[in-house]
Amino acid sequence: MDIVSESETPRAREDRTGCWVEQMLDPDWVALYRFAWQDGGPVLAEVHVVPQEAPGGFLGRDTPRGWDAPPGSWRHFLSGTFGHLGRLPRGGLSARSLRRLKPRNALGDWFMDAREAILLGLHDHPGWKGASERMWQRHQERLGLAEPSEQRPEPRPLRLARIARLYSDGVAAGRGRLDVEIGQLLHRKPEHIRDDIHAARREGLLTEGPGRGRSGGTLTSKARGLLDDEANERRNRRPWLTDAERRRGEAVRNMLANGVIGPS
Repeated sequence: MDIVSESETPRAREDRTGCWVEQMLDPDWVALYRFAWQDGGPVLAEVHVVPQEAPGGFLGRDTPRGWDAPPGSWRHFLSGTFGHLGRLPRGGLSARSLRRLKPRNALGDWFMDAREAILLGLHDHPGWKGASERMWQRHQERLGLAEPSEQRPEPRPLRLARIARLYSDGVAAGRGRLDVEIGQLLHRKPEHIRDDIHAARREGLLTEGPGRGRSGGTLTSKARGLLDDEANERRNRRPWLTDAERRRGEAVRNMLANGVIGPS
């Protein structure tokens, strides 16, 4: 998760409080995840599955809590809650509900909440404070209020769709050695471009070609959908750059297809 896994994040200080994240499992149960900052990022420290209805209270430290909960043990600590077992959901906690546990997804959703980004800045651990700053920067970028602070890796399906489009445009124009041309354009090795072209075919982004070695092919509707969705997202995120970026991208594709750029 690139919001928090930063190499410059402080690592030496121990996180003694962590952060709690909730996930609604179903109408009756909620999962509580406790993440702690460790080695430059959040790690899962605790998982509790509890009824939606809050407990009635908490017993004092020295209050007897049952013969099976030795003082000082985890069972002794957790058995201090009371008042909710009498209102337990019918049938108890099912295996189906437990299979819905997704701590990393819950953490990702939590990071997407702008309110949590602000509140996290109050945490006493520098790792969480740094994560808060990066979270807030991402929220501003998505709203179009700030320029991207860094160049993030492009998602693999979108990268394959882009390469499939460049390849299919070059095939339609009768160009050869497209792996070399696209590699020079993207500053990548031709063999890596060939691997991506094969991967695009396997994942339904580029059709099989009729030529020797099954070269050639056209862009599929699945690839067009990925590219259209990405274009719409960019338009909504940074409207003042959309037209310029679109024209630049179209110019590059046209130059590649017409042989204006490529190996000399």
